[in-house]
Amino acid sequence: RGLHMPKLTKTTPKYRRHRVSGQAVVTLDGKDCYLGPWRSKASLLEYDRLITQWLHNGRSLRSSGTKDVTVSEVLASYWKYAKTYYGTATSTATEIRRAIAPVKDMFGREQAAEFGPLDLKAVRSWMVAQGWNRGTVNKRVATIKRIFKWAVSEEMAPSSVFHGLQ
Repeated sequence: RGLHMPKLTKTTPKYRRHRVSGQAVVTLDGKDCYLGPWRSKASLLEYDRLITQWLHNGRSLRSSGTKDVTVSEVLASYWKYAKTYYGTATSTATEIRRAIAPVKDMFGREQAAEFGPLDLKAVRSWMVAQGWNRGTVNKRVATIKRIFKWAVSEEMAPSSVFHGLQ
């Protein structure tokens, strides 16, 4: 009589009929998501939308919004994206890694939703203090802005973060 662990599967959660309400339902992250009337076009579209979002987010729904995402998580997710988009052996990948490093060191534990213009100024000041030339600093600051623009598009940070960095 040992502990019983749930069986991990790679299957997509099923579109089901909720007997009591007569609605379509799908269970994601242990939560029932009601989709509308059983077998209606609207419920099928909602099912497709939720499953797509769930798969895109790594088989998870972000129910808590962007509040709990850290700067380090944004940087790690962007790096994962950049490796597939640019490859790892390119000058662009090298520039991204170099732009990410000081942001992670200085603000990695902070909430991404709280990263703002003064934080970006602090990173820029650190770069200048390292003796980096103006062109390099400007290029890496632009990369950091692009990372947060991407984070907003992935709903990892509110749009106010990117607008503040502009």
